[in-house]
Amino acid sequence: MTARDEIEQLLAAHSAEVRALARTLEEIVLTAQPDLEEDASLRLKVIYFRHRGGVCALSLHKAHVNLHFYQGTRLADPQGLLQGTSIKLRHLHVARPEDIGRETIVRLVREAYALNA
Repeated sequence: MTARDEIEQLLAAHSAEVRALARTLEEIVLTAQPDLEEDASLRLKVIYFRHRGGVCALSLHKAHVNLHFYQGTRLADPQGLLQGTSIKLRHLHVARPEDIGRETIVRLVREAYALNA
């Protein structure tokens, strides 16, 4: 099974609303950094984006999607949008299309990518 097949299988297991949020976020992430490699974990319900290690990931939930940044504590977050309390990981909680700030996500993805360069 290819990575794309696993991603599609993961998406198919969720509601239309969660699928739409995940596809929009995936498109934004890959537009920001087209050379990111994607794969998925069906067990964990996560889509990974990698470049020399983990850059970011989408975790799919019943009514929302989280966009995780592996080095989130090192990212500029003047608006205080990133959530979480772990040592490094931070995430954006996206429950509705209007929660998606395209420019902010592009900036965060590019900054996270640069940390792995």
